[in-house]
Amino acid sequence: MRVTSLIVLWIAAAPLFAQEGHLSLGHEDWEGVRLHFSAMFEPPDPVAGKEIDSMLVVGESGGHRLIFDRNQKRYFGYDVRMEPRASGTFLLRIEPLNLTKKQSDGLAVDASWTKLGLPRYPVVPDIRVGDTVTIDLLVNTATGQKIVDYISLKRSIDRSVPQDFSLAEVVLEWNNPSISVNGKPVESSPPGGGTTGSALWFYLPGHGEYVISLVPNPKLGFRKAGQVSDRILTFSDGGVMYRLESSSRIAPGLGVYNVYVRHSASSRPNGTFIFGSADRPEYLIHE
Repeated sequence: MRVTSLIVLWIAAAPLFAQEGHLSLGHEDWEGVRLHFSAMFEPPDPVAGKEIDSMLVVGESGGHRLIFDRNQKRYFGYDVRMEPRASGTFLLRIEPLNLTKKQSDGLAVDASWTKLGLPRYPVVPDIRVGDTVTIDLLVNTATGQKIVDYISLKRSIDRSVPQDFSLAEVVLEWNNPSISVNGKPVESSPPGGGTTGSALWFYLPGHGEYVISLVPNPKLGFRKAGQVSDRILTFSDGGVMYRLESSSRIAPGLGVYNVYVRHSASSRPNGTFIFGSADRPEYLIHE
């Protein structure tokens, strides 16, 4: 495995903290390759690591990477795009965060929050499957502690081959998504990509936001609402039936599994549905 280090420094007045995640992003143009993201606090600090969370928002030609420091009400992020080359390598672009109005409305932040930017946005040529790019995002000059984001290129797993199941695989994957409500397809223009995480979320105008998990968590307001099998996930809420479809298997394993859903009826500007994922379901609950 080759590791490329990109030192992208932001001098912080106080330390920010992160913890390892298991988010991934795919796109129909990436030839079966996915980007896996893991934000790490270095040196490790499991207590401090609980003070920040991260998420992905799928975009039309890549994705938006976001990390939140909710204690100090500030967040930062960047856009990531990848272009395949004839040589079998890829060109990775780290660009300024550029969310649409609808996507920004889904961040659960307000005018009291501070948005941090990166001082430079590198382009990484000729990376291959198995390579990892490291980006130093935030540095506390007083202590030397920093946030490092690891971006790894991996081939999508062949889900047609049965494998031993492990708790580390308890994630949901939504690729080339489509959605229908009470049997009627939603007229939308989702990007031709996908996302993976311990929790999926989507927002539909007129319906609100739904967070979906394989793990019950009644303390956060999740309830058993449906099931997932192969490429189809269905659940009901308030007498309304939702059907989510993916171009690949949504949940690991070959069985039929319960799904747990949390609904927020908060309204946002009208538009097509948006979706994404998070390391943990609780990262999407900010009420």
